[in-house]
Amino acid sequence: MIDEYLVICCKVPKMNIKLISIALMLSAIITAPVSADVVINEVELDPSGDDAPQWIELYNTEDVDVDISSWSIVPLSDRSKEEFIDIANITAKGFYVIIFEEEWMDPSEETLILKDEEGNVVDRTPFMYDYSDSDCVWGRAPDGSNIWLFLKSTQGEPTLGDLCEEEESHQMHFNMDQSVAGSGYVRIRNV
Repeated sequence: MIDEYLVICCKVPKMNIKLISIALMLSAIITAPVSADVVINEVELDPSGDDAPQWIELYNTEDVDVDISSWSIVPLSDRSKEEFIDIANITAKGFYVIIFEEEWMDPSEETLILKDEEGNVVDRTPFMYDYSDSDCVWGRAPDGSNIWLFLKSTQGEPTLGDLCEEEESHQMHFNMDQSVAGSGYVRIRNV
């Protein structure tokens, strides 16, 4: 007798189950956050001139505007310098440039991390350095891709993909335990 009562009281008409399912699906779709891909796109570590500021360009790779208020960017050279972003949106396929009045990044060795409002890592740069005191930046080519190159700056605009020229050396001879000889390009960095 008890088993029959449980079965009778717990039966739900099929139509109500379908309506509940549809309502739950619609609720999930309407309240789901828009998934967006905002990336660090260009980084100027060592700008040309004495008073020129360092800057970082963010790029929205999506076809919809993205709310990035309360996101932050952190330099790994000094994590206490976390900078919070104070705009509300980056437009679809748009750019946003953060300019620093004082030296904020370490030109000798830097990696940047972009975090969302919950502190989740959204993007990070590879290890970067720049001693060129020029208009060359570390950037993605094409915009938003996974390819980082040392490029001519296109601050706030689509990248042209123009590489910065390296200093050319026609003769190289290093007399060490392991020899280096030949001609071409060389960039030496000692950390």
